[in-house]
Amino acid sequence: MIVVASDALWKNRAVCGKKFTVKCTEPRNGVPHPCTGKSVTVKVIDQCPGCPSTMDLSREAFEIIAKPDAGIINIDYKKGNDCLEWKKPDHQTIKINCDASWTSESRWAAIATVVRDCTGKDQGKMIVAVGDALWDNGTVCGKMFTMTCTRPRNPIPHQCTGKSVTIKIVDHCPGCPSTINLSREAFAIITNPVASIINVDYKQYA
Repeated sequence: MIVVASDALWKNRAVCGKKFTVKCTEPRNGVPHPCTGKSVTVKVIDQCPGCPSTMDLSREAFEIIAKPDAGIINIDYKKGNDCLEWKKPDHQTIKINCDASWTSESRWAAIATVVRDCTGKDQGKMIVAVGDALWDNGTVCGKMFTMTCTRPRNPIPHQCTGKSVTIKIVDHCPGCPSTINLSREAFAIITNPVASIINVDYKQYA
């Protein structure tokens, strides 16, 4: 159960390796009743530079606290008995979690696209992990595909940008309900990142 943290929460690696308990509080898009009522304990393993969400949860962690189709939710979280400082966007510094109480402050979480590299090399940012059907026992690893957003899968309006993106398959996402899990950078080219889940057309790049 892992998570990557935003710039504000990362705080120059101060939270790397720390554990947080996270729970869903309310929807952040049009998906109704996303919260399961459960909480999950996650470990911060990396920074997500420039990410607008406070935390990007692994899919397994996200599914414990919310419907995967929600993609993005408001959260509360707490972290042991350690004090933690967090800078709000207006640069006011507040101390949180000193009493291990729940913290809100309009924080939110998204599903992280956590991909490893099936080729053993750094493949950059235009990468994807694919579901069982497309993976086909690894035959598509390293292949290039061109992809476009076709229509929304949740109530967020005007999701598709009209652009296409060419990506490389670098990993398998076992049991993932989506055909393709795009990196954040690739996803943002073809759709509004807040959409989190979309319908797509794709073809293998010649």
